[in-house]
Amino acid sequence: MSNYDALINTSFGAIAISAHANQLAIEFLTDSSLSSSYQAEHPLVSQAYEQITQYLQKPMSFDLPMSLHGTAYQQRVWQAIASIPLGQTRTYGQLAQQIGSGPRAVANAWRC
Repeated sequence: MSNYDALINTSFGAIAISAHANQLAIEFLTDSSLSSSYQAEHPLVSQAYEQITQYLQKPMSFDLPMSLHGTAYQQRVWQAIASIPLGQTRTYGQLAQQIGSGPRAVANAWRC
């Protein structure tokens, strides 16, 4: 086993899920040969595992509990990202124009 509570192997890498004090951390790993898929019995991990697995079969919206902590600017960027309809994409430039900012600032806020 590894430091993760769940691991989902996919054709594009692995999705690792960890729970820390009732908060989820989801990480994309480029090496999908780490281990077989597995899942711990933590309720949030189970919920995330199921929703991610379902999404990989047929894209759908997620309803995981979220607690986003960031600056007011980061919150604006995250809200703009969350408003993108399922199945559509936006560039950093398009998001920046939507919120009246610059693409680099949007990219940096998204990664935090």
